[in-house]
Amino acid sequence: MRHAGQCFCILLEKQVLSRLSHLSDSVSYIGLKRDHSARVSIPGKDELGNLSHEINRMLAALEQSELELQKARNELEIRVQERTAALTESESRFRALTESTSSAIFIYQQNKFLYVNPATQKITGYSEFELQGMNIWDLTHPDHRETIKQRIQIQQKPRGVFREEVKLITKQGEIRWVDFTAASIELAGQPVMLGTAFDITDRKKAEDRLLYDAFHDALTGLPNRNLFMELVGRAFERAKRYTDKTCAVIFMDLDNFKQINDSLGHTIGDKLLIEASKRLTSKQFRAADTVARLGGDEFVILIEDLQNPSQVIHVSKRIQQEIGKPFNLDGHEIFITTAIGIATFENSYNHPEEMLRDADTAMYRAKSNGKGQFMLFDSSMHADVAIRLKLESDLRHAIENQEFKVLFQPIISSETRKIIGAESLIRWSHPTRGMVSPVEFIPVAEETGLIVPIGEWVLQSVCQQVKSWHDTGNSKIWVSVNFSARQFRDKNLVMLIKQTLAKSSLSPIHLVGEITESVAMQDLDYTIKVMNILREIGLRFAIDDFGTGYSSLSYLNKFPISTVKIDRSFVKKLPNDLNSTAIISAIMTIAHKLNLKIVAEGVETEEQLAFLQSQQCDEIQGFLFYKPLPAEDLVKLLQKQA
Repeated sequence: MRHAGQCFCILLEKQVLSRLSHLSDSVSYIGLKRDHSARVSIPGKDELGNLSHEINRMLAALEQSELELQKARNELEIRVQERTAALTESESRFRALTESTSSAIFIYQQNKFLYVNPATQKITGYSEFELQGMNIWDLTHPDHRETIKQRIQIQQKPRGVFREEVKLITKQGEIRWVDFTAASIELAGQPVMLGTAFDITDRKKAEDRLLYDAFHDALTGLPNRNLFMELVGRAFERAKRYTDKTCAVIFMDLDNFKQINDSLGHTIGDKLLIEASKRLTSKQFRAADTVARLGGDEFVILIEDLQNPSQVIHVSKRIQQEIGKPFNLDGHEIFITTAIGIATFENSYNHPEEMLRDADTAMYRAKSNGKGQFMLFDSSMHADVAIRLKLESDLRHAIENQEFKVLFQPIISSETRKIIGAESLIRWSHPTRGMVSPVEFIPVAEETGLIVPIGEWVLQSVCQQVKSWHDTGNSKIWVSVNFSARQFRDKNLVMLIKQTLAKSSLSPIHLVGEITESVAMQDLDYTIKVMNILREIGLRFAIDDFGTGYSSLSYLNKFPISTVKIDRSFVKKLPNDLNSTAIISAIMTIAHKLNLKIVAEGVETEEQLAFLQSQQCDEIQGFLFYKPLPAEDLVKLLQKQA
């Protein structure tokens, strides 16, 4: 616009000058004429009017052009100001964005930082000045340094975008993970690298924690089944390659852990598992061996580099010694034992899981042999496992189909030889096998927990039967009921006994609860607490199999009991075995001083009876008098006796 206006003014000026020149020439010509001929030619009025009009028109056009030119100038200035303001605002927004974001943003060229935002400084711990003298790979962890160095050198050429998750080392030496992205761009005609980095340290820690949790037990921190089986698989392959060394798996289970858990609570149970795991990983054992927890109270140990399979037996014995030491937890002194099964590597194994399976099988065989036992696996155990599984299945059907019945073995007075009570004994009438011994099915019922519903049925049956005897005139007869370890630790036991007595309308003085010495000693405080609660409602207690456990005679005054039953293992050696006679004499002397009655079990000969009577034994139970009888047969004996 400015150039066009100038041109217009120049053109107008030339026209005006041309007109004036023409006018001047006319005036000069008139003078010349006046001098030579005295004739003067003066422009006409119309011609001057036209000239004036033309001048005015051109001046008006010039003025209009100047106005338009000024307007254009003003509009251009406004646009420049608006554009400048927009650029300033855009730059402010960009700066605010880069400086307020938590992600690192930087511009990098020729191994030098041209720009870093505050987040870059915060993540790395270095100031802007310090970063200007550093390479990116100077900040990178050695694990990723060479990779990043190569990627940066390539990326400084136009090759698109790359992205990596890398570890950085901060100025303070802290390791931080970042999600790093870089792209090549041009700035002022020069290639530069624009980079961003998101701090993903917390996410990586969470991923590591999830990975750790996937392979470790949350309670003890030991490897879990997944990690253990992976390690067994590696040992499995090494044992296949190197025949001079082998490996073994130990499968262990804490005896009666559920009873401890039920009676003392899960907090004590968890602490017991934690302390047991600490003992298994202590300096008493090789650091190269792997201890894992499969769940519950089951632990497994991988023993590697065995030159002689007998070494694993030595390890098993040490385990039992360590676990057998008392645990002191929140004021409770707890004794536990452990059953151990051992499987050593055999070339016949095709999968690591087979070793674990066989160690588990051997453990169950050890448990069936009693507490605190260990057993090496042999192939014959597979058949036993099949039999046991079948027995467990049949046992569940037996509960549903009511295949059990209760027999009663009379207990007589040593003085009068009359029946004064009876012990209730469960029997299983199998539909195809006939009578199944309690010795065979009670341990399975105890392990599987089926003993609880079985015990409940026995208690209800006994109470109803005794009440029916009372209603028919035998009002003095009492019956004892055995409580297994799992039953006695069941939190519903007290309520069950109260409800059963109330439902049958049987007085509690006609019911005697029997628990073995070993059950009573598992947790002395809990045992005494439950006994006292039940004694307050009138129930009496007897300690069964006394002398076979690990208590001393001094414990007799701690239990709120009325009767001590001497185990048949002592009675059968009477009267010739000096040790048995000494033990029985000591038990009877102390028990009588504590006003406790004595019942001798398993009496089968007159010689045994004579010795027991000489020691003032109060009551006798055994085949010498009666075997376990159906309820109707016992009624006949009671009627005859009456």
